[in-house]
Amino acid sequence: MRTATSTALHTTSFSRSVPGPYIRPATVNNWFDNLLLKMDLWQQRIVQRKQLRLLDEHLLKDIGLSRQEAIVESRKPFWKA
Repeated sequence: MRTATSTALHTTSFSRSVPGPYIRPATVNNWFDNLLLKMDLWQQRIVQRKQLRLLDEHLLKDIGLSRQEAIVESRKPFWKA
């Protein structure tokens, strides 16, 4: 007798006699997971660029940036690296 196998990406079942819940194919899950990861990255960039704008001259000097370089970096859109 075969048993149900479950993974983080998809679920398959060979022992059910009635249809189970709809499970999205792994490719859909991967696409959705990639989208969530991208959105998380964008949110991190927004926060980091806002924090960079707020650094004083002493801290900018510590990380090797001028005020002008910090302004240019902080004005980049969140989707650009």
